[in-house]
Amino acid sequence: MLSIVGYRAANGSRISRAVPRLGARRQLRLELIYAHLNSTTTVGSMPAEIAEGNFSAPEQWGKLIRAAGNGRPSLYERDFGGGHKVFTFVFWAE
Repeated sequence: MLSIVGYRAANGSRISRAVPRLGARRQLRLELIYAHLNSTTTVGSMPAEIAEGNFSAPEQWGKLIRAAGNGRPSLYERDFGGGHKVFTFVFWAE
């Protein structure tokens, strides 16, 4: 069974396409899998210094721990203690 999905392209023109419709049983199974009914989390609280931090400048990224093959810096680590770290990955445009 197919459903028609419509949306607009960046230029504003309407685009429609047929997509498979999930059966009711399969849809229910997916909803049960992805419902996340548990009340626990694996994400702990982070220090305010990280949550409110400004990491837009290289001097705020911490120490350089890896450089690219051409010697340009590519990975920084800033350690906030207590197992809290922020890693900044740098990708250079040529």
